[in-house]
Amino acid sequence: MNELFRMGSERALYASLRGLKIKSYQTSDLDQYLDFLDASNFGLAGGLIPYMEQLHDTGWKDRNGKQHSYKAASIRIKIDAAKRLGDYIIEHHEKQFTPEVLLRWEREKKKAKAPKSVKAMDEDKYILWPDVLALIEKTEDPKIRLIMAFLAQSACRCAEALSAKIDDMTRTGTHYRIRIVGKGDKERWVKVEIRIIEEILSVFGSTTWLFEHSGRPYNANSITTRIRDIGRVVLGKRISCHTFRHSWTTEQFRLGRPIDEISKYIGHACISVTADIYGHNSMSSENAMLTVFVEDPPEEMARDSVIAPTPAEEPVSDTVLSYLWGEKL
Repeated sequence: MNELFRMGSERALYASLRGLKIKSYQTSDLDQYLDFLDASNFGLAGGLIPYMEQLHDTGWKDRNGKQHSYKAASIRIKIDAAKRLGDYIIEHHEKQFTPEVLLRWEREKKKAKAPKSVKAMDEDKYILWPDVLALIEKTEDPKIRLIMAFLAQSACRCAEALSAKIDDMTRTGTHYRIRIVGKGDKERWVKVEIRIIEEILSVFGSTTWLFEHSGRPYNANSITTRIRDIGRVVLGKRISCHTFRHSWTTEQFRLGRPIDEISKYIGHACISVTADIYGHNSMSSENAMLTVFVEDPPEEMARDSVIAPTPAEEPVSDTVLSYLWGEKL
């Protein structure tokens, strides 16, 4: 029995909608949900969850008949398309639906949550902490060197660092607390050592933006290009501004920092995002105190709040170590 319509043919409607074009959605994804509904006994609302389960469990076949699994991102795209198609049908054929079905459709949309992509980070996306220190030490350009030091200690995204404003900094103890506005306008605070900030202000002549030239913030693409070129020369590796963020986070896991504190500091939406990306890291309970605290550490911890990373094969100067860890090691 058709639960969806007061009148008319549901199957005829599906046939009339094939080839529908909706902005930002692939017609093939829209047709795929129509095909599923046509081949099943489910109505539009009742079919959403079973459709998602079929995508996950059954996958797809290539031209040679070989079975493949959909990636989480592909399932999410197809479910989003199915939801948009359902909304379109209801918008244009609302009179054919009972109030109960309309309510059920809204409930089913909320329940149909596609799996999140697992963005596990490859090992070539980060560098070991001694390499971070060596890279900064061997960078001759003072401005790029300071940007690297800031990125390494703050774990900011490049765009976040270049958007930092002087008015959003507060000096406290041995650090500056800096207000960062990240993805989705999510606000957080990071800490960077006073001597780094003071040298940045001196070298860049900043008045509004922390990293400033001619009264304007630096361009992220140009900075990324410079850092990539230096990384190739110094380390023989392809790196980017984001490498410092990945390397900082990897080092925090190595030293045993709790994942909830790491996630909060780097501005992830939730702990699961951090776990997905950095799932390759092994967490140790030893050496849990790190150089950068989300909040000020207790007085009895302050003197011991700097933990040295594993030494590099070639010693790195005290100056560079002090840039990142707050005191000479």
